[in-house]
Amino acid sequence: MTETVGLDPNKLNVTCFIGDKTNNIPKDTESAEIWHKLFSSKGIDAKEVEIGNNAIGYKSGMQNGRIFYYDSSNWWCRAGGLIICQLETRWPGQ
Repeated sequence: MTETVGLDPNKLNVTCFIGDKTNNIPKDTESAEIWHKLFSSKGIDAKEVEIGNNAIGYKSGMQNGRIFYYDSSNWWCRAGGLIICQLETRWPGQ
């Protein structure tokens, strides 16, 4: 997006899933690692911040982070909602 669309990488922040113990879904550290590499390739130090939910995020703020971990209250998929996403088994058109 920074090269094709021209977005300024210094203005980008991203979210990753913090995980869900109830549904046995682990924290998405793989995505965070990818984002670290992408930010690093642009000379940007990408601090990780575990926010949890939107209410906590509003109170605690950005904390100089670039990669933010949120729970399912900030998570989405094309079907909308964590549980629905887990039930999906195919892509559109299949």
